[in-house]
Amino acid sequence: MNTKLNYILSFFLISSLVSCDNFFETTLEIDPPKQVESLVLNGSGIAGRRDVLFRITESLPIFSNQAFLVPDNLVIKVTHNSNVMKVEEIKDQNSTQIVNHKAILNAALKVGDIITITAAHPKYKSISVTDTVPENVEILDAIYTEEGGKDMDGEFSIVEFNIKPKRNNFYVEMSLSTLNPRCLDSECKKIDTVYSRRRLEFNDPNIITNRNAYIKSDGNLSTKYYRGTSNRNLIGPTFIKKPKLTVVALNKKSYDHFISKKLYDDANENPFATPVNLVSNVENGFGHFGLYNVKEVFMKEQ
Repeated sequence: MNTKLNYILSFFLISSLVSCDNFFETTLEIDPPKQVESLVLNGSGIAGRRDVLFRITESLPIFSNQAFLVPDNLVIKVTHNSNVMKVEEIKDQNSTQIVNHKAILNAALKVGDIITITAAHPKYKSISVTDTVPENVEILDAIYTEEGGKDMDGEFSIVEFNIKPKRNNFYVEMSLSTLNPRCLDSECKKIDTVYSRRRLEFNDPNIITNRNAYIKSDGNLSTKYYRGTSNRNLIGPTFIKKPKLTVVALNKKSYDHFISKKLYDDANENPFATPVNLVSNVENGFGHFGLYNVKEVFMKEQ
């Protein structure tokens, strides 16, 4: 019975395909998503600095080839701990059309400081964003082992350290870099050195790796041990290590934004992936603004 049923279904399926003219030349027409007209704000501020940099542009259709431009008639207000700050325009040296904005602060940003940016325009809804300078974590016993082993991807180094949080919930972006030689002439007789970023990976489902590592707390104040790896840069006997970890403390909304961006990029390369929306902390608009606390930790070499 099942054999006969399968035969009948196969017959009707083949018949339907054959009856279609130019079946394999069918063109699908897909309407692009409707544009949401809005202002887009992107920017940042770093603890220890006395300025905040940002850019405000207009959103564009998804398939547009237009360049992002800063609209005229923007009314911008920046407050630092509720005090209004002076805002200047910074022209891009390579283009007279690209404009950044810089808020000049009365004092350097410190932990707990609050920055709020609002922007109004006759054509769009007013946008606003607020962020607070986060406290950084303490890195203990940072150890770097150059010759850590070998796997299917080649030789790797080992990175080990402990994180001692200063609050129950923390979010950090961590990157590894080493000091490498750079030739200043064709024969490489004159050598300068420059820090080079290296991929940092952890075999931990709670750590998201996108060349850099995004680490969040497990909700308690206990010190936790981390062990990661990095592919070795095999560039000969002039290799100079001096490895360092750059630790960037950020807030949850910034962490969610960067993780969603990684997932968004991954989904774009996979036609079967679930669509991902970029997380924004800009009210009534798009983009992202974050305040960060940055520290560098030089590692002990094994």
